[in-house]
Amino acid sequence: ERERLRNRVVEDEETLRRILDTATDAIFIKDLQGRFLKVSRACAEMFRLRQADMVGKTDRDIFPKDAAEENIRDDASIIKTGKPVFTNKARTVLGKKYYLNTIKTPLKDANGETIGLLGIARDITELKKTQEELVRVTALEAVSKVARPAAHDFNNILSAINGYATLIMETLKTGNPVKPEIAQILNAVKRAAAITRRLQTYGSETRNFN
Repeated sequence: ERERLRNRVVEDEETLRRILDTATDAIFIKDLQGRFLKVSRACAEMFRLRQADMVGKTDRDIFPKDAAEENIRDDASIIKTGKPVFTNKARTVLGKKYYLNTIKTPLKDANGETIGLLGIARDITELKKTQEELVRVTALEAVSKVARPAAHDFNNILSAINGYATLIMETLKTGNPVKPEIAQILNAVKRAAAITRRLQTYGSETRNFN
């Protein structure tokens, strides 16, 4: 029976080792003092360390001060309440920014006593960039839908104003004090028309971009 149990332990350890060596997520196990007991290869590589080098370290050893203190508070709350926590947070590690989707849960022994903490963090940086790009493209598309029709309608109004102002200008005699005022209207129409053309161009560019 002892031999069977010993073999079972060896098999379980080997299975855990294979999981930690091949998982693409950052997996870690901490004790109640916040020291890393086991980490996946992906977790260690994020900090440019070997797995063995992370064992015994705490968040204060590998994270910037603010992030480390936040992690420690979160861990203490999880261990105290016994409830798992899901987070999506930005983290800067060795100058590189990550967006991490993380779940942390209390680790319990056979008697149900909390003996540490298990965490799994997934790098969702590329997904976050894709979401942000999608939001940007959607916003550009919305602007395009508004800008082009509005510019077209405004251009029609400007054409009417320009036509009436030109007609009035042609009927006024030289020296009429109203002529300078009409000239100001015509100049304003030209400036407004230039802005309208830019809006039309912008609307076309955003539509082509999409």
